[in-house]
Amino acid sequence: QVHCTLAILFGWGGHVLRPMSDGSSVDGEGSGCDLKAICRRTGSKPTQESSSEKSGSSDSDPTASGPPVSDSRGPRTLAIAEEAVEGRHSAGKRGARNVGRKARGRDVAERNEEGTLEEGTKKSVKSRGRRRGGDSNDEFTAQPEGRGSGKGGKGAKPKRAGGQKARVSKLLCGVVAFKCHHGKHLRVEPNGELRATSAVIGDAEKFEIVDHLDGTISLKCANGKFAAVDKTGAVQASGAVVGEFQKFVVVEHDNGLVSFESSFGFLAASKSAVLANRQCPGAWERFQVKPRPSVRPAKKDDTPDSEDSPDVPLFDACCDLEAVLGAEERYASAHADRVAVAFDRRARARREEGTHLSFDHFRKDNSYPSSFRGCVATWDVTMLSAPSEQENTPNANADSSFIRGGNPRLSWLEVLASSFTHAAFGVPAASAGEADEATFQRLEIFCARAVALGPVSLDFSELPLGASSPSFTSAEIQSLFGAGPSGAYDARRDPQCLAWLAGGQSVDVWMNKYGDRRLAEWKAARADHATRRFEAQLSVLERQVRLARDRGLPLIVQLPPQDEAERRMVEVLVSVLGEGSEQPLLISAFQGRPKCIVALLKLFPCLYVGFSGLLTHSKLKDSLAEVAFDTPLTRIVLESLGPRYPPSTIGDKRGSFSHPAHVALVAAEMAAVKRITAQEVLDVAWQNCRQLFQL
Repeated sequence: QVHCTLAILFGWGGHVLRPMSDGSSVDGEGSGCDLKAICRRTGSKPTQESSSEKSGSSDSDPTASGPPVSDSRGPRTLAIAEEAVEGRHSAGKRGARNVGRKARGRDVAERNEEGTLEEGTKKSVKSRGRRRGGDSNDEFTAQPEGRGSGKGGKGAKPKRAGGQKARVSKLLCGVVAFKCHHGKHLRVEPNGELRATSAVIGDAEKFEIVDHLDGTISLKCANGKFAAVDKTGAVQASGAVVGEFQKFVVVEHDNGLVSFESSFGFLAASKSAVLANRQCPGAWERFQVKPRPSVRPAKKDDTPDSEDSPDVPLFDACCDLEAVLGAEERYASAHADRVAVAFDRRARARREEGTHLSFDHFRKDNSYPSSFRGCVATWDVTMLSAPSEQENTPNANADSSFIRGGNPRLSWLEVLASSFTHAAFGVPAASAGEADEATFQRLEIFCARAVALGPVSLDFSELPLGASSPSFTSAEIQSLFGAGPSGAYDARRDPQCLAWLAGGQSVDVWMNKYGDRRLAEWKAARADHATRRFEAQLSVLERQVRLARDRGLPLIVQLPPQDEAERRMVEVLVSVLGEGSEQPLLISAFQGRPKCIVALLKLFPCLYVGFSGLLTHSKLKDSLAEVAFDTPLTRIVLESLGPRYPPSTIGDKRGSFSHPAHVALVAAEMAAVKRITAQEVLDVAWQNCRQLFQL
């Protein structure tokens, strides 16, 4: 019955296996087992030598049946065949199929090493290995993004010859920088976190290679700490000494790229984070090594270190520098995550040192390149006091400036103490309702210290609805309700609610009794403030344009994406300055229609267009790229608009904000639009800023 079952299952026909005394089986007489058929199923071929040895008989054994089969493929083929037969006996069709696959793989590998396999078969095997995520000779930018990478990926780890650790002896020594798969460089953030967001190479992007006797290395970062990996795979520049978590094994690939294997996996640098938890190296786990000088050479004009050229001047044409210096403190006050804790710790330390308003200290903490030329910081005159004025008025809008301590209305003096800071003063549309005669007298005093006047703007957005209310200034609304007209009402910040809570009462009880009434009062005050701003902004704008013309100062104009605002702004500029006027103008933070910029460039020959991190955002890239393409290089300047509008490459990070050094990322995007190098964009933008602001 067993023989019949085997004959039916495997199609052996009249061949019968005769059991032996030792438990093995050989061909019965007159039934010779077709060994060729078995080997065809397993992908191998029998030989005469193996047939006689494995069946337990010699050439003269009378029990052996069937003609001898000659082959020169190797002595293991019959063993492979019998392994398949035993697999069929023990596991049926499925077990035999699996064993047959293994046998075919071993046989193909041996024949490939011996050079007996056809060329076409070699190529197919090689392509299968590449599809499964193995190492290949592809270029760095052509690596498959998802194959062989990721935690628990299916790709195979690169083999190290003889079990030795691979080592890069020529490039990976001294001080180096690492370029990642998406074109950015690894850098160390001020909080010690590793990120792959840098377009240029500065001090924060340099790592010192420290060798160890066991063949591993450590990465010493710009802050003097070693890159350490914790159990979650997070990488921080926090190791004061070298231990197990600070060591990496270097794996070199055929295309010159390297990977770093830690105790918890391979180091991977994606657009959002740098982790060391990958099981095998794919595209995101490979880095290009760029040797850098350990000590920056002295340069005649103090220029930065960059991968394209040593001369990359950086200048920010417009930003809210005071808000940039207080961005971390403002984030820490509104959030309760780990980033907020780190920000609060640093903010407290800066206040204790008295450097919370020092731009020089900020540049040092953020590793600004030595070629940084400076920035133009803008201020709202309604929130400031002149040096001769002895005012202790609280800050007009705590939401826009989180600087506490001392006199906040005189804080601009401390910010301007840096030699890299230039000032621009003006009355924006949001504060037009509070501008009085004293405001313009103060503005004329500030013009003596300014390189420009502005920002000036118009806002014709829909007015909020609300009941009639007494006329309050922005500072009065903030002090009465705990929220300014541009903020959001929160009962827990309302002075009346705080007094209620101080008496031991519950906030829920106060909300039930007074919450709706206080919210309605705040909305009415905000509506009245917006109405006065709407009515006064045209007259305030016209007066500032005349003042800039009379003082010969450049005028910084900011336009929201509103057709009515664009039309009214052009009317005021033409009526006051005249068509074809040579008054220097800067259109900042533009998000409107491209044809508006084309018309303004024709009307005013000395008009410049500022481009910020908005150029890198996908939602605005099409329209702003068209504006950038239509604007001549001689009319382009770069701005950060910090802390608003961080570039998209860093905008997804918690607590991220824009600051003046990010103009390098804007230059890279502008270079892609203009099809020139970022070096050329930075050079031209710097020359245009010098001409615009008379620097």
